[in-house]
Amino acid sequence: MKRELVISIDKLKIGMILAQDIINKNGICLLSEGFEFNDIPKIKNMLLSHNIYNIKVIIEEDMDDIYTKEYFEVYDFRKNINNLLNGLKKDFYCIETGGKIKKDDFEKTIENAINSCDGNFNLFKLINKIKDMEDYIYMHSMTVALISYQIGKWMDLSECELKELTLAAILIDLGKIKIPKDIIEKTETLTKEEYEEIKKHCILGYNMVKNNCGINNKIKRAVLEHHERIDGSGYPKGKKAEEISLYAKIISIADVYSALTSKRPYRDRKTPFEAIKILEKEFLSKLDTKILYLFLKKIAGEYLGSKIILNDGRTATIIFIPSQNICRPLVEIEGTGEIIDLSNNQNSKLYIKEFI
Repeated sequence: MKRELVISIDKLKIGMILAQDIINKNGICLLSEGFEFNDIPKIKNMLLSHNIYNIKVIIEEDMDDIYTKEYFEVYDFRKNINNLLNGLKKDFYCIETGGKIKKDDFEKTIENAINSCDGNFNLFKLINKIKDMEDYIYMHSMTVALISYQIGKWMDLSECELKELTLAAILIDLGKIKIPKDIIEKTETLTKEEYEEIKKHCILGYNMVKNNCGINNKIKRAVLEHHERIDGSGYPKGKKAEEISLYAKIISIADVYSALTSKRPYRDRKTPFEAIKILEKEFLSKLDTKILYLFLKKIAGEYLGSKIILNDGRTATIIFIPSQNICRPLVEIEGTGEIIDLSNNQNSKLYIKEFI
C-alpha cells in the first residue's frame, strides 16, 4: 500500500518517490514531484545546503521495517492530535477574549476528538508515544479528554454523555491560560503561594464558560469540580463523595493518570505501570473507588504486547498481566525468548524503566 508521508531527510530511502515539488527560498524548484530517490547522500547534502530538513514522499508501507503498521498509526495519530491542538488553541483564545464559541464548533471539536479514539489502534499506547509533543496545557487537555472518553465507554455511557464528558475534559485547564506563565512553566517545586495560584484555575475556567450558552451545566460543573476528591481533600470547594458530579469523578482519574505519565517542567514522566502503582497506593481514598477499580483493571490490559526496557538495559515485551499484581507483569526478553515474572520475589530488583 502506498502512503504519502512527511519525513526527515535523515530517513530517506532508495525507491521513495517525491510527493510534491521542493522549492527553495528563492522560488527555484530543486526537485520535481515524482522524482525517485537513488543517490541518497548526494540528495541529502543538496537539501541541507538549502536548509531543507523535511519533505513529503510516497512510500510503500513494507518498504522498510522502520515503516511498520505501528509507525503509521503513531504518525497519523500525531497528525490528528496536532490538528486538534491547533483548533483547541483557537477555541481557548476565543473564550479567553470573551468570544462565544458556537455549539456547532464545539460539536466539531468533540467529533474530531472522538474519531481519534475510535480507530482500530490502542489509544493508550499511542498517547504514550506522543508525550514529547509541546504545548503542555493544550496537550494535557486533549489527552485527558481522550482518556475520559475511553473510561466513559468502559462505563457504557450513552453517546450524548460521552460527548458531554469529552468536552468537559477538554475544558478543564481553560483557566490555566489566566495563570502567569512563569508559574505554569516553573522547573522548581512551587511555593505555597504559587500552588494557591494554580488551584485558582478551576474557578477561573468555570467563570470563563459559565455564561456560554453552547455549554450545558453538567459540563460547567465538571470544569469546576475536576480537582475535588471524595474524601473532601480537593479544591476549590472541598466537596465529598456524592456531592461531586459523575463527569468530574471520571475526569479526575484521567487527569491524574495523564499528569503522572506526562513530562513536567519539574520532573520526568512516570511509566504507565508506575502511574498505576501510584493510583493504587495514594488515590484509592481520594478518587471514586468504583470508577478507579474499573480503570485500573482495564488499563493494565491495554499494555499487553507493549515493548519495554528493563532497568538492566534488556528489551522485552509484556506478555501477561497478573490481576493481583498488575504493576509487575510477565515479560519476554527480546532475542533470547526468556520469560521473566516481575512479580516473583527473586526479580524484585528488576522493573520497567521505559516504554518504547
